[in-house]
Amino acid sequence: MELLRPADVGALLAALRSGAVPLGGGAGLMSAAFADAWGRITADLGGLGLDRAVDGRVGAMVPLSRMAASCAGRPAIAQAVAATGHPGVRRLITVGGVLGARSPRADLPVALAASGATVSVLDAADGTVRELSPLDLWTLPGPFAVLSVDLGPAAPGVYRRFTGHQTIAPSLVSVAAVRRPDGGITVCVGAGLPRPRLVEPDRLPGPDELLDDGEASAGYRHRIMRLLVAEACEALTTGPAGLPSGPQRAAAPLGDGPTCAGPRADGPTCAAPGTDVVVDGTARPVPDGSRPTDSLAWWLRDHGHRAVKVGCEEGTCGACTVSLNGEPVPSCLVPVARLRAGDRVDTAATLADRPAGRAVIGALAEAAAVQCGFCTPGVLVSCGSWMDRHGGLPADEDDIRDLLAGHLCRCGGLAAAAHVLRGVCPADTETDADAAAIPDADADADTDTATGADDRREVTA
Repeated sequence: MELLRPADVGALLAALRSGAVPLGGGAGLMSAAFADAWGRITADLGGLGLDRAVDGRVGAMVPLSRMAASCAGRPAIAQAVAATGHPGVRRLITVGGVLGARSPRADLPVALAASGATVSVLDAADGTVRELSPLDLWTLPGPFAVLSVDLGPAAPGVYRRFTGHQTIAPSLVSVAAVRRPDGGITVCVGAGLPRPRLVEPDRLPGPDELLDDGEASAGYRHRIMRLLVAEACEALTTGPAGLPSGPQRAAAPLGDGPTCAGPRADGPTCAAPGTDVVVDGTARPVPDGSRPTDSLAWWLRDHGHRAVKVGCEEGTCGACTVSLNGEPVPSCLVPVARLRAGDRVDTAATLADRPAGRAVIGALAEAAAVQCGFCTPGVLVSCGSWMDRHGGLPADEDDIRDLLAGHLCRCGGLAAAAHVLRGVCPADTETDADAAAIPDADADADTDTATGADDRREVTA
């Protein structure tokens, strides 16, 4: 696969006409969970200045985790963003990547369509930049690239979805409802249809129009759709618009997770200028990008950083979480070709040597909240990175659970971890527990042999 890096819209247009597929956050390229197929050539949009959000217009390369400010007054969009993946995935996937994939089961397009949003698109067919409804993306016959999104006017709204129990579970049915200035309600339904559609609340698609597959029958989807539309419309007419009804908690924050009033501790929060990538304090040459489908997770392990565990390779389990320029991300979804000079990558091995890491280790060890240890390095990165930025972990257990969203423990130990990590700060644990160590970073639970990287990938997959 060839990776192109267009420097302007003209170069992007040439790349699209040569058959390049636009690359958003990289998650679609790295995981079959986000896209069905990719071309031989990809075009990295990272050099086009599309990573800014101003006055309700969001650039295509803005990660979903940075949309919070732009979503003010637009609760339907905010809830759809919060429902997408988990915090680690939202730090990687971009607005343009989600819309460009044209997945009928994605959360964001449904909420944008109901909110009257418009999408700025470079259409390779005629070379023009066009403003379209998010639903019009499904009608474009040729290559295109999303440049930005205008979120539309602020308005009361609700987003609802019905899905399975997986960490990253595409919706079976999704519904967005937004109140118009004339008092009417605009409803968009998705997931259960081949593509999202604007509908009248009292004239929903029938079972003969809905998907019928191994996940759910058309009749089941129809009943769920009717229920979700009725609930969303009722919330807009009788209750506080935009707030979830029923027993569920409000949507988690769209940024790093729960807020913390503790003091900010020293820690890497941004990339430093340079000519190399800094991994656990050691400078390494920037990868040449010749193999863009190599993941950061495997690149790190191939260079001896065995504190990075590889599990699902779809961004679901959290075992491979590393800190990339201060942000915890699943490294299996980061194309190594996207690394830039000055980027800083910290694994659990480095975080374990800092006060924040020692505090997390001490709390987990004292409460015997570690079992097989495979998930522990990822948990350490998420918690340690949070303490580096805020000085201590949140005191509320539900906020800790939000912080650990995206980490799976097959031993069932995360409940105990969430309980003992409440309010932990480095100053609280400067005791003998500081000498505690995470499970040996080199004693992997996966199949490390001398058979080579390709064999390891096959076994892990």
